[in-house]
Amino acid sequence: MSYAANLGRLAWSCAPELTNASNANITADPLFNARDAGDFTLQAGSPCINAGLNANWMIEAVDLAGRPRIQRGQVDLGAYETAPPAGTVILIR
Repeated sequence: MSYAANLGRLAWSCAPELTNASNANITADPLFNARDAGDFTLQAGSPCINAGLNANWMIEAVDLAGRPRIQRGQVDLGAYETAPPAGTVILIR
């Protein structure tokens, strides 16, 4: 299958097969928990954690699992936000 697109406009993504390291794209493995099983949540240590660009609409938004879109001060790349580990203290000033 072939896709025709202007990939130069693709930005803020983690898709090693589609992107280069420009426009804030990440070419590393996103480290999904179980990609083959359809689980696209991120493992600890994923380069996608806190790698997105916050936008005003995200303040009240939720991810596909219904969790707050921003949980550690900066949005994750992808459809799911990674929750801080249990016992983590977050200070907001």
